[in-house]
Amino acid sequence: FHLWDHGHRGGGAAFPLPPRPAPVVVPISTAALIRRDSSFLFVRRIPGGDLGECWELPGGKVDAGETPQEALRRELREELNISADVREEVGSSSFVHRGREFELRAFLVEADTSSLVLREHTDLRWVALAGAMSLDLAPSDRDLIAGLLAAGFAQGL
Repeated sequence: FHLWDHGHRGGGAAFPLPPRPAPVVVPISTAALIRRDSSFLFVRRIPGGDLGECWELPGGKVDAGETPQEALRRELREELNISADVREEVGSSSFVHRGREFELRAFLVEADTSSLVLREHTDLRWVALAGAMSLDLAPSDRDLIAGLLAAGFAQGL
């Protein structure tokens, strides 16, 4: 794309625009809403790091070449030893971690949790979404859950 100087009689010299900055790619993390009756699965992170011992919805980062759904299936298999049927996306929020912006996308997930093994977490709880706000949640999950509750997501569950 060039900007042409139409006021110049010599046929118009081309003046290129400055290069456009590369688009900002916001990394995506995923969160699984795995439901049992009126409760959802929450897992507690191992001690250490910024978010050690915080509670969170299971999930994780999307790797290059993956869709969010593929990443969520992989993360659930790797971290909890469960196979999952990732359904529709139900909400998202953004958060900043170590100075970098991320997007957190939540999906409804059907999963058989009978073979669940905590590989990267120390505990699990089945908690109603509103009740989860009393847990020591990772800030990204707290914002996501608050948004889901404000949108009426858990009503009638």
